[in-house]
Amino acid sequence: MAAPTAVTNLQNQWYNTLAAAVGGNANFQIVQPNNPVSGMSTDDQVWQYFNNLPPASLNNNLTLSGGNQFFANYTGVLSQLVSNALTNFQSVLGSYYPLWQRYLASVTPLPPLNQLPNVFYTWAMVNAPTVAGPGRSSLAAALLDPIFAAQTMALNTGSFVNNTPNFTQGVAALIQQVANGGSVPAINFDSATASSNVTSTWAQGNSGIFFGIFGQGDQTTSQLTQMFASDRVTATISFQKLITFVSDPPGPPNGWYSSSALGQAHSASGGGAPWRSGAMPSWQSTFGPSGNMRYFLSSLVVADGISATITSYANYSSAQQTQITQNSSYGFWPFYWGSGSSTYTNSVSFNANSNLTYTMTSQAGNPLIIGAFVLPASQYLGGNAEMASFVMLR
Repeated sequence: MAAPTAVTNLQNQWYNTLAAAVGGNANFQIVQPNNPVSGMSTDDQVWQYFNNLPPASLNNNLTLSGGNQFFANYTGVLSQLVSNALTNFQSVLGSYYPLWQRYLASVTPLPPLNQLPNVFYTWAMVNAPTVAGPGRSSLAAALLDPIFAAQTMALNTGSFVNNTPNFTQGVAALIQQVANGGSVPAINFDSATASSNVTSTWAQGNSGIFFGIFGQGDQTTSQLTQMFASDRVTATISFQKLITFVSDPPGPPNGWYSSSALGQAHSASGGGAPWRSGAMPSWQSTFGPSGNMRYFLSSLVVADGISATITSYANYSSAQQTQITQNSSYGFWPFYWGSGSSTYTNSVSFNANSNLTYTMTSQAGNPLIIGAFVLPASQYLGGNAEMASFVMLR
């Protein structure tokens, strides 16, 4: 077996084992590296996962791949959608429209959509009195259009943290839900028997990119990775708690996201209204076979109180044993959780046959994001339901 194939096979075997353990064979994705979330973490450390649009691969390594960003791609789409309501509102305001846009962009937080017509009226009575009344009426009518409303809502960035878009739940909710989560039976992995067949998975066998034996990679450690993967590997892993954590992009009246607007854009298969003529980004570059919004992260798989024992039956030389011991603090396959925290312990040992045993233990209360459930755009987008409350108010 060629070395690169051995590495891919090992990771595919682990994918099949972990996916079965968390019940996510249909749409599970391993997320790496796995960083702990604690009470000292900030919300953006959780939100960054939901803002990262997953590639069509079984492994998503945020460190190596970067990834497409939800908010950036979403606002890019909105900029290419035509709203007749916007045209009518602009016509009523005339030369006052740029002044209103500058004012609106400076308001933090952005008022709820159903309050915006009155906010406009108050502003216009001072800055554009001749269009105050007609403008308020036109804006109230325009906001019934999901695309216009979405383009306005996208200005609502006041709740972003460290330039990361806010989602509906953050660190506090995750930690609380983990504490109430259930345990799972021990996961027993053996590369001698585990299946590496991933051709029928949702990503159609695309394994993606991942670290090797350590949580950092260079040419030397990659040689160790080939050796590690080419021989038998066993693991016994237990989680005290395991949950699925959902955090949606916030919708109206106070959020930045409208699934109805993005749903309209997706439904216009191949382009056409509401897309602009010659739009870029286009429907094809967004939702097509190579589009940057084909998949969305619907939820995270979070484990807490982890104990793992990994055994490699390869025979490591004295120099290789030293190298492994020195580098193990950077994290070790399959979780790559570094030992820089007092809540985590690890150890490396070698027996008389020069086989490797690696143990890692994390204290409860320091949950680890180990994976995600992925949905295609057709399932993720929720139609017009998000706008219903606002439309009813109007």
